[in-house]
Amino acid sequence: MQDLKLGIDLIRNLSLRTNTLCQLFIDGNIEEGLPRLLMFSEDIVVLMEWLLLMELEKEETIIELNFKLKSLIESIEREDYDFITDFLMNEIKLILNYWEKTLND
Repeated sequence: MQDLKLGIDLIRNLSLRTNTLCQLFIDGNIEEGLPRLLMFSEDIVVLMEWLLLMELEKEETIIELNFKLKSLIESIEREDYDFITDFLMNEIKLILNYWEKTLND
């Protein structure tokens, strides 16, 4: 049960950080946003590994999310901060909300 709580806490933390990241990019604060985005991405990978370890998610779903994260990296390379903001809110935030709801049920 403690492991489940840790996972839910991580998901909630990532969800809050999604909002912060989006606001940083909307405000044009790229210098602060990029390092935070890299740490955020690393924590998403930790979450994916935890979900697999706990057998709470299928490997196919994790592979799909990993593919989506690659598109995030490509948008960083293109300096497409509008895409990053949309991606975080419309892809990552929805996935985090789904996992939080699923784990709380």
